[in-house]
Amino acid sequence: MTPVISVTQLLSTSILLMLKLTAISSMRVTQTLYTPRMQSPCILKKRRTGVWKCTFVTKASLPFSFSMGEFWSPPSDTVVVDDRSSFFSSQSVIDWEKWTLFVPPDSHFVIKTPSNLEPTKVSLMKTKGSKTVLVVRVLADDVVTTVSAYQLSNNWFGTGDDAINFRSKTMQCSYGKLIFNPAPSSALSTGIRNGVVTIDLKRKVRSIENVNVMVIENMVKVELVKNLGPTYTSNVDHIALCMPRGLLKLAYGYYNGKISVYNDKLCLSSHFQMHEIGHNLNLDHSGTPTRIYGDKTCIMGLTYRRDTNICFNAPKSWALGWYDDRHRTIGKGQVEWTGAVVGLSDYGISNGYAVLLKIMSNTADFYVNYNRAIGINKDTKLGLNKVMVFSTEPGVTSSKSILIRQLEAGQCFSRNQRFSSSGIFRRLTISVLTINTSASPSFATVHLSKKICKDDESFKFIDRNGARKRGCAELDTNLCNSWDQNGKLMKNYCSVKCDFCRDER
Repeated sequence: MTPVISVTQLLSTSILLMLKLTAISSMRVTQTLYTPRMQSPCILKKRRTGVWKCTFVTKASLPFSFSMGEFWSPPSDTVVVDDRSSFFSSQSVIDWEKWTLFVPPDSHFVIKTPSNLEPTKVSLMKTKGSKTVLVVRVLADDVVTTVSAYQLSNNWFGTGDDAINFRSKTMQCSYGKLIFNPAPSSALSTGIRNGVVTIDLKRKVRSIENVNVMVIENMVKVELVKNLGPTYTSNVDHIALCMPRGLLKLAYGYYNGKISVYNDKLCLSSHFQMHEIGHNLNLDHSGTPTRIYGDKTCIMGLTYRRDTNICFNAPKSWALGWYDDRHRTIGKGQVEWTGAVVGLSDYGISNGYAVLLKIMSNTADFYVNYNRAIGINKDTKLGLNKVMVFSTEPGVTSSKSILIRQLEAGQCFSRNQRFSSSGIFRRLTISVLTINTSASPSFATVHLSKKICKDDESFKFIDRNGARKRGCAELDTNLCNSWDQNGKLMKNYCSVKCDFCRDER
């Protein structure tokens, strides 16, 4: 059962969105609509249609409707933003269980309109340079975090003997382009040591009516501001909350935010740490066609409690930009391409070869990389030393990625894609000509073309009533109603060749 949290509970126990307004500049804000005080509470609530909506009243008493698309799941802990406008309020409270934003009476808020905002999630977090992390060890009268401050600083920053820690893994995967440092001491408190602070709520939490981890999270935020000051908490780039055992199942992190939350000992796992901070960096999950976390080549896929030498897959690595001097973009008008691709573990000796390929279309974007199982990627669990093919929403680098193929030398994969707004579909075939594991660096030769991939199975088109489709015109008019011989609806579009589909089921 979903816990019910009253407005009174939220307003009395919550800290409220700690904003870093300097991030607004990255959104190219051009117009401030208004900055009034609220005269009455306002509730921004998710409708059955999947859209959040609320009406604010301007200084001129003219209503302004603000809505947010359903792609926010969950939204940021610092800002509500959609493709048209952004809402800021340092005094607002979000109930993540009810998907409701409460704006208290007489509070300030700002709505701004950006000029160049992507139609979906936009990253406000930098993925290069130096950033700070504050790790919070949470205690209460009836339940405590069992790991020590020393263990936390060691596992997050390597201040002891932990060779594989959050800081070192991020430095290795990014080749030193992103460095997480322990948060410094606060002028108001000497309790921060090696980036870790202990917060004692000094009350029982399990007996609170309708308690859930979000309520506890807000209590911790209140105590952080009391102990460290609002300026300090606003200036720290990331805050990791290590909760007492049993308050949540595993862990979670906010997209485009600074907060991540962990169940007790999971706060020691570098894999969980990088996964949840990855959400802070605006990365979505990495899966397969049937499993949301099924991509075992990526930290944003299946998480492991033990430390592992795994980094990010091709779409996530592209979004992070750590290997951007070895990106190769295949535009919508270009299908033919041949070249060598090296693994991200050999990025330092890539000799000008590509590390990541991105193939753009109006239907989906495809990403290709060579999954070299060595060094920083030696613990990859799928497609060892194979060429991996991923798909994402077109034009959205941070969206959910789907691992759709693992190719060995001599294998290929075909999809029919729309490469222009004209609606014409063309075949895209990704072929692996060779894989050379003895070279330095090891590389795979990848070829892109419009040729038929002979490795793919052929299916005759059958309509819902079992009648075979004949002729290109009939296929074109029944594009979305094509079935294979086993009665399964095809996942993709009809083949260029009449009466056959060369695609996965």
